[in-house]
Amino acid sequence: MGVGASPPEALAGREGQTFSVGNYVCNAESGPLEGATFTGSNIWHWNSGNATFVSGNGVARKPGAQAVYETTTGKMKLLMNGNQVVGFEGEGKGIYRVATGSAAALEGKTVSYKFKSTGPGRFEVVSTVD
Repeated sequence: MGVGASPPEALAGREGQTFSVGNYVCNAESGPLEGATFTGSNIWHWNSGNATFVSGNGVARKPGAQAVYETTTGKMKLLMNGNQVVGFEGEGKGIYRVATGSAAALEGKTVSYKFKSTGPGRFEVVSTVD
């Protein structure tokens, strides 16, 4: 489960396009980083209700382990009910650049992930080490 949201900012000279910068905190509930707290930041480029990933990275920490990761690709879309935004969902890929302790086996490994909103300012991520 994670928490994070930011309002979109208009891109000058590009009608209907925005970017958003989001900081987040997630807690891993399973997998090799179970019990870790993830902190990170992502930048998204929006064109109407669809976004493509621009930049992002973060760190996962738990006693005896740290992992630094970089998000490399992603896409996201808004979920609508009529004209009202009711959430978002998306997917992407990343790589663990540095990993230590009990997470050391993750270093250099790629990860695929899917995410969806679960409420205002909240989301869930399911990831798989490739």
